[in-house]
This record gives sequence, C-alpha cells and structure tokens, in this order.
Amino acid sequence: MPDPSAAQPPPGGSKPPRQSQRLLKWKSRQAEEAVANHLRQRGYQIVARNWRHYLGELDIIARADDTLVIVEVKARHASEEGTGLASIDARKRNRLMLLAQAFTTAAQLRHLQLRFDVAEVELDKAGFVRDIRYLEDAFQQT
Repeated sequence: MPDPSAAQPPPGGSKPPRQSQRLLKWKSRQAEEAVANHLRQRGYQIVARNWRHYLGELDIIARADDTLVIVEVKARHASEEGTGLASIDARKRNRLMLLAQAFTTAAQLRHLQLRFDVAEVELDKAGFVRDIRYLEDAFQQT
C-alpha cells in the first residue's frame, strides 16, 4: 500500500514544485545588484531600479554620457538551457520599448539616446552570482 504522506505529483502532470516567491525575489535582487555594481564599475550612473508602470517593470535604468541604457536582467542557473537574450521575444522587446518611452517622458529625459542591453546572470545552486554576460545594444544583435 502506498504511503499517503509521500509527495504525489499534481493532477495532470509531474512538474517539479515551483520555488517560493520569496526565494525567487531574493535571487532576482542578487542578480540585479551584481549587474548594477558591474555598471557602476564601468562608469555608468544608475538612474533607477525596478521602475514600475502599468505596462510592466524596467529592471535597471542607467546613464552613460548622452545615452540612457535600459538593462533587462535575466538570472539563470548554469543547468538551465537557453540564454537570457533568447527569452526576450518580439512582444517583450516591444513592451520594453514602450516602458522606456514612458520612463523618458516621466523623467523628462526624452532628449537622450536610448539603448537596450541584456545582462545574463549565471547563478550557482545556492542562488549566488557566478558570472555576468553583458550584451550591449542587445536588440541590434537579434
């Protein structure tokens, strides 16, 4: 007779349990903090982080001279397949562009050039940053 206290797969599938929202948020903050430090070390000024709008959120907004840089941070474990850039489809790119326009209007920074970068952050099993792969002007590479 099977043990009723043993974990059973959910009806309709055998997906592994999702990580808690708190843990995911912590990992995301770790990745974003590492990318913000990476940018500061390269002379960027961090203008805003986690800027929210009804259309969504911009992870990091930085400035380098006359260019406003919108940075999408993608945190992944080494074991996960695919790249952060590959996970940003045309719909996500369009939403990021709309969000950037909303931000530049709200912050009165429409005179600056816009650039979209992607930071792929590799996490170890514990969720700490192992590596950052930074793709400058990422939307031009697709």
